[in-house]
Amino acid sequence: MDLIRKNMGLIIYAIACLALAVFIILGIKQASSTASDLADKVTRQKEFYKKIASNSYGLTKSNLLIARQNAELVRGKFRDLRTLLTKQYRIPRERPPTSLECVRILDNDIRAMNRDLQDKNIMPGTGCKYFSFDTLAKANSLPHASHVPGILRQLTVVREIVRLVGLAEVSELSDLRRPMQLGEREEGLYNVIPIEITVIGTLSQVSKLVDLFHRDSRFLFFLRYMSLESEDQAPNGVVASYKGRTGGGEGGNSEGGMGGGGMEGMGGGMEGMGGGMEGMGGGMEGMGGGMEGMGGGMGRGRIGQGRGSRGSEGGNDDGGSEEIALQRKHLDAFESPRPLRAELRFELVEFMPPDSDDEEEN
Repeated sequence: MDLIRKNMGLIIYAIACLALAVFIILGIKQASSTASDLADKVTRQKEFYKKIASNSYGLTKSNLLIARQNAELVRGKFRDLRTLLTKQYRIPRERPPTSLECVRILDNDIRAMNRDLQDKNIMPGTGCKYFSFDTLAKANSLPHASHVPGILRQLTVVREIVRLVGLAEVSELSDLRRPMQLGEREEGLYNVIPIEITVIGTLSQVSKLVDLFHRDSRFLFFLRYMSLESEDQAPNGVVASYKGRTGGGEGGNSEGGMGGGGMEGMGGGMEGMGGGMEGMGGGMEGMGGGMEGMGGGMGRGRIGQGRGSRGSEGGNDDGGSEEIALQRKHLDAFESPRPLRAELRFELVEFMPPDSDDEEEN
């Protein structure tokens, strides 16, 4: 113990040296591992540069020529595709007539479209008298010459829409709107013309119209919005609406929660009860039949037809109630013969020719 106490400082110094040696050894190992990783990276980089130096990879004249040829091939195919789309899905552009001739063309086409719809028993609505050209048709002055090409292009689109509506055989073309009037939304490679229409017809007719826009149109239409509205199938409540469907009236004997059937049953009960006064046995049965009839007439959620029996001396006539339950099919909003009001918003996509873009690139 005395030896340890006398050499305490030496012992502490030796322990510190040992800890320092361990720390240095760990640092050397970590540095060696890092150096090994760096050496591997340097080796891979040297191999990569050797491949480049041997022309396996590199921007040589032959490689640059191939790259230019590929780029030109891609540009050519893209240009051909745009040309094809432009031929198929672009509104024809003809030499614009004078402003006076434009007004005559517009007037004649509006009359022709109204006549075509009426020949197919399709009624143009009050908001569709001029097929969205109300301002031009009612104007007292001629349109500006710069507006004539746009008017005729929009008129071509409207004629196509009216043709498709006629093929769908809807009941009515209620409205036709062009939200941007003569304007178009530019989207770079193509322009967009929004069109909104409102029609009335059955579900099958509306479905056929949408299919015609996508399948048989001369232009490229995209459906962006659709809203369907059906008449209220029970505007006065379930019982009253069913009563109207079956043709019953307030005084009828077959329908109505408090209709003739219920009162008739209750009347039969009173007569049965009267019969019970004459003969106690049959009278109670007659009164029971009357109460059943009254219950059938006042049934909730059903169409009641109560029949009370007449009381007699024998009291053998029994009462009963007949009820017709309302079925789900009576509330079918999309039943085939029932008309719907459909609001549709389409966007016509018109591709632009590639000539202007090619000039800018060259």
